[in-house]
Amino acid sequence: MKFTESQFEHPFISLFQVQVAYHVYSLKVEHNSRPRNPKIADACFKSGYIDAWGRGTLKILDACKKAGLPEPDIKETNGGIAITLYMRKDEITSGEIRNDFGMISERIRKEFGSITHRMENNSLVNKDFFQGHFKYFTEYLEENFGISSEKLRKSFGISSTGKLPNISYTLFIIALYPEVAAVQIGKMLDVSDRSVESYFQKLKSEGMIERVGGKKEGSWQIKRMNV
Repeated sequence: MKFTESQFEHPFISLFQVQVAYHVYSLKVEHNSRPRNPKIADACFKSGYIDAWGRGTLKILDACKKAGLPEPDIKETNGGIAITLYMRKDEITSGEIRNDFGMISERIRKEFGSITHRMENNSLVNKDFFQGHFKYFTEYLEENFGISSEKLRKSFGISSTGKLPNISYTLFIIALYPEVAAVQIGKMLDVSDRSVESYFQKLKSEGMIERVGGKKEGSWQIKRMNV
């Protein structure tokens, strides 16, 4: 176990096989479990240590949500799972907040994975990732660039079902990978390159991003907005 002033990390050996081919995202939705040792798993189940297969990570996520805590970090490591629990934002001192945002940004980048990996994913999975991390992205954008969730809603709207528009997802992708190209975002979101180019133009007109360098070798930069 490892403690810091803002987090608690607990690595443990799982009784169940971690499917490395699965992305961490799969542990945050209903999923199948395959016991490493069926006899030990069955004994734990009958003794009450396990109440249902495939529910452990979901119960942790639910408990954090009910306690008002940030979503925990779940990662596969050494054949088991490591879970990092984070303190509530109001329990972190003001001096730690800026470092905490950097930590969250890096954590999300690792969980998001590479551009190539996301291009191969189903677009709905990618969008669900951004939807589930909306709070962290907007906190990061507001703290570092003055772009609030209210500003995003006023500028780009939100669907009747509560889903974010593709242009917001585009901004989140740029925050993670400034060098990303239109064709790559298009494949992640299942839209045309022309549509992504229109998102770029809209974000530029809103004063949120600018291009630094050439079209091929350059990158996008999120601009600090005056509030």
